[in-house]
Amino acid sequence: ILLEGTGSGAGSSNTGVFTATATLTTAGLGTITIKGTAGTGGLNTTYNQGVRLATTTATTADGAIDVEGTGNAAGTGTYATGVQLLTSILQTSGLGAGSSISVDGTAGAGTSYNEGIQISTTSKALTVGGTITLQGTGAGSGSANRGLNISSSTVESSAGGAVTLRGTASATSTGTTNDGISLTGSRAATGGVLT
Repeated sequence: ILLEGTGSGAGSSNTGVFTATATLTTAGLGTITIKGTAGTGGLNTTYNQGVRLATTTATTADGAIDVEGTGNAAGTGTYATGVQLLTSILQTSGLGAGSSISVDGTAGAGTSYNEGIQISTTSKALTVGGTITLQGTGAGSGSANRGLNISSSTVESSAGGAVTLRGTASATSTGTTNDGISLTGSRAATGGVLT
């Protein structure tokens, strides 16, 4: 399954890929790939995000799940998140290395709340034997431009797959809470290596 989209428009909420109350499922070695680039929007616009998965479940057996999103690179507003998961599940059930989960998010330009990856509201990234890699880069001049923000959610590989979390906050922010990684009310666990 491949979802690849680019947003367009001069206003707000021009998301590259947006799903809501959706289910994506593959069997065997089938993979799921989601790639989104936000629309450029206009000045002081909001929610021009690369990928937004809301109440969405994506599951594979022995195949990988890859999510890649880039927020509005030309904006001056807020919430130009690279990848956002809200009450969503990414899950692979295979024991092999191929059943991995990778999420890569790059925030767009703007002022505040431009996070590379935001995972929140009881979202889950779950594997059995596969690895999990989350890599996010924030952007913006103000506050809360985090690289990786995980809130009230779970990231877990239950049978030895490595879990890697990487976050880089905006290099140009002058405000507060510009964290590389923010992990609050959440669980990150593995039977293998956690970095």
